[in-house]
Amino acid sequence: MRIINILLFVAFGMFLTGLVHHASAASSADLCVIGTKATTTVASAKALRTALSKAGPGTTIVVKGGKYSGDFTLSKSGNASKPITIRADGKVTFQNSVFTLKGSYAVLTGMTFDNGMVTVQGDYNRVTRNIFKNGRPGGNK
Repeated sequence: MRIINILLFVAFGMFLTGLVHHASAASSADLCVIGTKATTTVASAKALRTALSKAGPGTTIVVKGGKYSGDFTLSKSGNASKPITIRADGKVTFQNSVFTLKGSYAVLTGMTFDNGMVTVQGDYNRVTRNIFKNGRPGGNK
């Protein structure tokens, strides 16, 4: 019985080593899935749109510092225990942009919207710790 336990321990260790190697070999633009939670880091508007389209419950999208323009939509939903989180890493500025949260249970945090806006169409979404400046009365058109 002791030999079987040792073999299982070694096999499990080899499995974990393979996971760590795979995760460390991924580039920052790749989606790294660990358990049921996924994190992806994006550094372009195109990559952000792709990440938003693939998000699911528990996903965290980390937006690297920089300026982003255009419209962005999250149509997917998280859930009460696993929201979809979109957060800034550095100074992230959306210029002349509309960010729409159509799904439910999402968190948008740490961004600056320069002449931009966020629209919320889903339920239980949180827009927190963002800065809005240079907005126009009646919204952006």
